[in-house]
Amino acid sequence: MATTYTWHVNTIECVSAPGESGIPDDCDIISSVMWTLSGDDGNNTTMIAGRTQLDIDLDPGHLESNNESYLALSEANVISMIQTTLGANNIDGLHSQIDANLRSANSFMQQLPWV
Repeated sequence: MATTYTWHVNTIECVSAPGESGIPDDCDIISSVMWTLSGDDGNNTTMIAGRTQLDIDLDPGHLESNNESYLALSEANVISMIQTTLGANNIDGLHSQIDANLRSANSFMQQLPWV
């Protein structure tokens, strides 16, 4: 059976400019994202975690027209940013690592039932 891969965003690290009161009032730049990538082959599930540097400026003048602010981001938007930053070769490597973990999960030493 083919492996199903699922991305999940755990945390987003932001850099904020101080507001007039000197307190950061919004996420101005996404500096990094902590994520997990899980793989399920129908019998077993495994996951790996990672952190990706993004340095995405959320200033409306720097964003594409479909994104306006931190609050407008969706998990799918952020996952797309992660995948773009990582590139196809690194994502293939992550999939290979998950596949290897799943293969090893299917083979293990079991105590004999009569011992």
